[in-house]
Amino acid sequence: MSRGRHASPGKEASGEPGASLREFARRARVVTSLVWAASPLCAVLMVVLAFSGGSIPTLTAWLQREVLDDLMSRGPATGAHASAAPLALHHGAVGHVILLAGILGGVGVVSAITQYVQTFVQSDLQRGLSLLIRDRMFQAMNSFVGPPSSCIAV
Repeated sequence: MSRGRHASPGKEASGEPGASLREFARRARVVTSLVWAASPLCAVLMVVLAFSGGSIPTLTAWLQREVLDDLMSRGPATGAHASAAPLALHHGAVGHVILLAGILGGVGVVSAITQYVQTFVQSDLQRGLSLLIRDRMFQAMNSFVGPPSSCIAV
């Protein structure tokens, strides 16, 4: 393909050059303002769901490590049952492991629910955007002034 006289290297002269950082920022502003105008609640929920979707695997891995570390750091048991269970958990460690396992289960439930909530929020946002864009399009079309009624031939 030939390049135009003013085309920079790496950009096609086909009318769709690679977007610069300034153009990307402008488009991101337009999209963000459209999403916010369509549904502020959905916009906030999408940010929260994106953050939770990215942090849940890390939180799950950390909790699993903590549970396994607590289980593996058992010391020798003392008391009446020392011979039956030489590597039993200490009384305080049992509560901590149960707490961590409960939190881990809660994180798993949140992880499962997050996908369904995200699907719902995306569809609601898509519906809101569709209505907003159609409304703005019809407002723009209706803002055109037609010919005066005396010019219309009957």
